[in-house]
Amino acid sequence: MVNIKLVKTHKDAVLPKVNNRGYGVGDSGYDLTAVEDAWIPAGSSRVVPVGLHLAISRRSRGEIIQFS
Repeated sequence: MVNIKLVKTHKDAVLPKVNNRGYGVGDSGYDLTAVEDAWIPAGSSRVVPVGLHLAISRRSRGEIIQFS
């Protein structure tokens, strides 16, 4: 079991959540919400604050990927 501890560091931070819980369509991860608007042109990257500090249990990993 993976334990994740979260601390909100911004007043507008939203705790990560799973949006699809239905049978056969359940998400395998959690959605993060940015605390500020950001424009990221195609082919580039940018750090976008989410207002959270996360601590993940040992021998586990976290991964942030784009969604489609």
